[in-house]
Amino acid sequence: MPGRSSRLTALFDALREATKDGSIATAQALAERTGVSLRTLYRDLDRLRAAGVAIEGKSGVGLSLGRGAKVPASLIAREAPLLEARVRVTAAGLRALADDPSVEVERGRGPERVIRATSREALVHAVLCAAGEVVVVSPDKIRRDVRNRARDVARAHKG
Repeated sequence: MPGRSSRLTALFDALREATKDGSIATAQALAERTGVSLRTLYRDLDRLRAAGVAIEGKSGVGLSLGRGAKVPASLIAREAPLLEARVRVTAAGLRALADDPSVEVERGRGPERVIRATSREALVHAVLCAAGEVVVVSPDKIRRDVRNRARDVARAHKG
C-alpha cells in the first residue's frame, strides 16, 4: 500500500487529469481511480486543502481544482529529493512557470529565486524558461545540462 504522500500526490494528479478540460469529478470516480474508500478520499481531500490546494466542490455535484493549483512542496519533498537552482528570474519567466505542476518557484521579493523540481529534465526546462541569469544550480551535473542546453538553443536560433 502506498504511503500517504504518494496517495495524496496520486489524488492530486487524478483530480487534475479528470478536470483538465473544465469538467468536474465525482468523489466516487476519484476513489475508484485512486483505489481508496470514499471515507479515505474525503480525508485526503481535506489534507490537500490543508496543504493549500484549491479544491472546489459542491455536495452531490462534484469536485474540481482551482486555477493554477499545484502539488504542495511539502508533498513533493517526501516523494523524491528536490533538485534546485538559484536564478535571477525575469517576470516573463515567472509567468511561464506559474502553471507548471512539476516545478516550485520560491516566493520572494526581487529577481533572485530558488526553483525546485523533482526531475532533472523539469529543472533544466524551468531554469531555461525563467532565468535571466543562473546564479547557482545544484547538483553540478544539472549545471552542465543547463549550460549545454542553453548553448544548443543559442545555436538553433543562429542557424
